Amino acid sequence: NHALFAGVSKVFLKEVAPITLEGPAKAILTENGQTLIAEAKYGKGYVLVIGDPWLYNEYIEHFYLPADFENGKAARNLVNLLMSK
Repeated sequence: NHALFAGVSKVFLKEVAPITLEGPAKAILTENGQTLIAEAKYGKGYVLVIGDPWLYNEYIEHFYLPADFENGKAARNLVNLLMSK
């Protein structure tokens, strides 16, 4: 339940590196007890950390993914989220 995943039910992540949370950081996406995406307020800014480079060409417009993955929609949500901060 996060703005990054509004209207998104399935994303593809590959070769994910788990994230260790410290300070004000909180998990956005976890799987099997490991944090994969996290966020934190830092000073006057906002930090979003993703343990995978999942937003690049072939994984946004379904060049290599089945149509039920919604990486493109999640990418648009990410832009909107960052623009709102």
